[in-house]
Amino acid sequence: MKNQQKQLSIKHHKFFYLKNIFLVLTELCKFSLSSFEQIINSLKKPIPKNHKKIAVLFIIKKSTRLLDILKIKSCFLRSIIIFKLLKKYNHSPKLHIGIKRVESLYSHAWIEVNDLRIDASRGFEIFTTIK
Repeated sequence: MKNQQKQLSIKHHKFFYLKNIFLVLTELCKFSLSSFEQIINSLKKPIPKNHKKIAVLFIIKKSTRLLDILKIKSCFLRSIIIFKLLKKYNHSPKLHIGIKRVESLYSHAWIEVNDLRIDASRGFEIFTTIK
């Protein structure tokens, strides 16, 4: 029984890209055609969940690789996609958007899940907060 579950898990992981490419392409189109407010409102809507729970780091690594292949560089778009994938696989991520104005407007987006902060803009980088 345990071996059968392991095989199902491996099979599920092999098809991760295929199962999630539609979500990535949909978000890419929304990002190109929608206003900031529309994008934020779409994040508040429920996301259909998958009955399987996949490890957080697996989702991040696979989605980051897919985003790199598609040459998606925007930290905001990358974070949105990873946020939605984590929610899809029954995790509870938080999307953070930071904005500052020096001479011009600067912004950055990242994900937090299970007390890990994940910067998806350069591959992925996990960082912690020192309290």
